Amino acid sequence: MAKDYEELEELDEIHKYLNSDSKQIEKADLKDLCKKYEENVKPRLEKWLPKLEKIPVYGEKIADVIRFLMMIAGAGCGLITK
Repeated sequence: MAKDYEELEELDEIHKYLNSDSKQIEKADLKDLCKKYEENVKPRLEKWLPKLEKIPVYGEKIADVIRFLMMIAGAGCGLITK
């Protein structure tokens, strides 16, 4: 039960981050944004992908789309940090 609570808290943190003030995001340094993605968002998404795949009907498709977006983010951040 504690693990479920922890996972729900992580989802809440991602939700808060994604709904943060857009002006803050506009001012963000791209290198800093990539660092935050690599350290905070990517590990959480990777943790949740196997769970998403178990959702009937659309779970695997949703997980595939998230993986694709993660590949784009990874490639973009790879270009920025070089």
